[in-house]
Amino acid sequence: MVKEYFGTYTFPFNWEAVVSGFWVKYPNPYSKHVVSEDVVSRSLSENNVLVTKRLLVKERNFHMPKWAEKYVTFKNVFVIEESYCDVNKKTFTSFTRNFSSNSLMVIFIQVFKLNKLNF
Repeated sequence: MVKEYFGTYTFPFNWEAVVSGFWVKYPNPYSKHVVSEDVVSRSLSENNVLVTKRLLVKERNFHMPKWAEKYVTFKNVFVIEESYCDVNKKTFTSFTRNFSSNSLMVIFIQVFKLNKLNF
């Protein structure tokens, strides 16, 4: 069974405000399922793009059918987040994917792509 979701949302804020908000999204009181957030690497590419990789540890808090509980014994899910921020072109793209529990589910999220057309 494959479940896919595609959605679009335009943030009603300028580019700088949205990107600034991305960097401080964890920890926060509304995301108690996020156990930790660590920067694995951060570098500036040759084209002046800030490339960041973060490791997120999230607590498994989703509900599942009773029959599946015996197969799902992990407590935490490990997630890698890669982001690319180009201040000159005003573009920001972030990709998030799990690298634990892949035998059960694979999650790949393009969090958002912002460009200078935002307010």
